[in-house]
Amino acid sequence: MKEQILNQFMEKLLHYVNSAEIFANKNVPLYIEELLKYKMYDSITVIIISIIVLFIAVAYFVFALKTIKIDERIGCYTDFSTFKVTSSSMVLVGAIILFVINLSICTRRIIKINTAPRVYVIDYLRNNGGK
Repeated sequence: MKEQILNQFMEKLLHYVNSAEIFANKNVPLYIEELLKYKMYDSITVIIISIIVLFIAVAYFVFALKTIKIDERIGCYTDFSTFKVTSSSMVLVGAIILFVINLSICTRRIIKINTAPRVYVIDYLRNNGGK
């Protein structure tokens, strides 16, 4: 009796393992392809957003430079104009740093996906634990 129950259990377990193997063989290549496409488009989106942020920062800086006013009484720039240029230049420097960092990370990812997709997938699984 116990052997019969054990045999039935082993047959069901073997059936589930075979089903899982068939499922994995069908779906893992599709998953890998979708993962690579997603990471590629994600990188491109981050680069585009970084470019937009950089353009906004440049426009703010140019606007601040155009609105500089000289105080006629003392013959130098007003404090508000100086503050506006200083703050806009700090925003511009921050945007440039953000753009360079995002561009380097995303470009490296795009190159890796295009030249060595299997290496990218292995690194992704190793770094993210397959999550």
